[in-house]
Amino acid sequence: MQIMKRTLRAATALLLALVLVAGVVVLPGTTLKAEAASNLTSIGLAEHGLMAYRDGWKYAYATYGNKNEDGVRTTDCSGLVYAYLCWDEKTKTVKPNYSYPRTVSQLINNSSVSGSIDTIPRTHGLLVTVADGSHVGIYVGNEMVTDNSSWKVNMRYQSVWKNRWAKWHKLDCITYPTTGWYLFDGDYYYYENGQYVVNTTRTFDGVTYTFGASGASDKQPDKAVNEGYGSSAANTNAKVTAGVRLRKGPGTNYDTITVLPEGTRVNVINTKTSGWYAVNTVSGQTGFVSSQYVKITGTVKETDVKIPEPDTDSSSSSATGETGKVTTAVHLRSGKSTDSASLGVIAAGTSVTVTDKSNSSWYKVSVNGKTGYIFSEYIQLGKASSNSSSSGSGSKEKLSAVTTAGVYLRSGKGTNYSSVALLAEGTKVTVTDRSNSSWYAVTVDGKSGFVSSQYLEITGQSSSSSGASGSTTASAMTTAGVHLRSGRGSEYDSIALVNAYTPVTVTDTSDSKWYGVTVDGKSGYIASQYIKLGDTAAAPAETKITTAYLNLRESASTDSTVLIVIPEGAEVTIVEKTSDRWYKVSYNNKTGYVSTEYLK
Repeated sequence: MQIMKRTLRAATALLLALVLVAGVVVLPGTTLKAEAASNLTSIGLAEHGLMAYRDGWKYAYATYGNKNEDGVRTTDCSGLVYAYLCWDEKTKTVKPNYSYPRTVSQLINNSSVSGSIDTIPRTHGLLVTVADGSHVGIYVGNEMVTDNSSWKVNMRYQSVWKNRWAKWHKLDCITYPTTGWYLFDGDYYYYENGQYVVNTTRTFDGVTYTFGASGASDKQPDKAVNEGYGSSAANTNAKVTAGVRLRKGPGTNYDTITVLPEGTRVNVINTKTSGWYAVNTVSGQTGFVSSQYVKITGTVKETDVKIPEPDTDSSSSSATGETGKVTTAVHLRSGKSTDSASLGVIAAGTSVTVTDKSNSSWYKVSVNGKTGYIFSEYIQLGKASSNSSSSGSGSKEKLSAVTTAGVYLRSGKGTNYSSVALLAEGTKVTVTDRSNSSWYAVTVDGKSGFVSSQYLEITGQSSSSSGASGSTTASAMTTAGVHLRSGRGSEYDSIALVNAYTPVTVTDTSDSKWYGVTVDGKSGYIASQYIKLGDTAAAPAETKITTAYLNLRESASTDSTVLIVIPEGAEVTIVEKTSDRWYKVSYNNKTGYVSTEYLK
């Protein structure tokens, strides 16, 4: 009997040790549903979520992380998690492994430990879900979540208290921190009983460490539990300190590969070019970043890097009297650094004279009687006039158009080019070049770039190219309920409230933001973003917005087949108002029935 008791105690101790090593807390009455793999960690999952956000992954239903035809990685919400579980580091691809959970319901069922969102632990890599279990995100610490939301929204990084998150979950197939130092996104955190400490101090081996609200330590310990695995930071030695362009070569005269958001982890592989570091990103891109925006946190092993020929004829040598214009509002500084005093803010589109380009990152300029330095990223050379065309070769036409969806204004003809701005649906633009049938050159609000032609609707000839008088008489239609105001600005009195899709006559387009109009015998001004030129047709089909993740069903019944799940905040087109409870709608080229309870 004693031997049997000792054997039972030994077996129990061994089981407990295995659970502790796995780092998964098992509560009374719960069971593990899958064995945690040592190479899959919650730290790694959280860093994966941040990487996808920083790399600009897109939403596509039923995808899980491989590249689309444009070379951009796509996932749906659960596919974002699945991409981490099945990631192949050697090939930088996702290789499906059907032993891992794929759908949101499978992820929830693979989580033995969960709780309401108001009890969420301070643990990197938890899953969070909405109340009906139809959407999932990744908790990345500091009360923030990343998720791939919908095709109009894509990757988000936002507060855990937004987006109606209702529950948190611990996946059984990954390991979670227990107690000790852990490396996450380049910073060190101290965990106690599965949660990182905040707003406190701890002393280890005579060294006192301070932890702020985010939990990151003010000092680096000798070693972390997960150093060498589970954290992408273990394979990187630096991070960028601001949003910065990753370029094909060491200079602003090289094409942009992508824009790296602040905090992006990179591996510096060469520092031999003055002012520029050669880097690899976690997702496998290689290029050059201005060294002033890189903080090296580890050891750099210098690697020979072949520098390609510049993509333009620009030179980094000094120049005198070269003209240009600034592409965004920017500080004129007294020296070659953001730490230098500001001599004033130069408005976007302002002409400048470049007097010295010997420093590739900071150009010396004269503007408005002042001399100082402007970061070269924000100077477009050879553009002395804000009216200069940026369309390059091809048609020099001037056409009015509106965007038919939220879309990026890009610096080149392709999704691989950096975003200049995000244009809302219905934004009025001027098309300056249609020589490329897929990407039109446009100007909008003083910015120039390219927009995918599939998201543009040509509405007619543009008003006077000089924009001098702007005098015109053109038929148009309002695209939303909007005020007719007594002057060009929202601070002026409202003369009348004009309903959406009301025909108006545009009489003055000299101000690109506020058009002079007449409507119902009244004259005044309406914000141009709410006017569609050349269109007085009847109102389009009625649309509504979903207020939650909503099932699109085959018929008007909760027992019918679910065709797809429509994301929260999506716009659907009403096909038929079947009853007070059910509408027949169209969404993303699919038609079905939805509950009216979740439409507004």
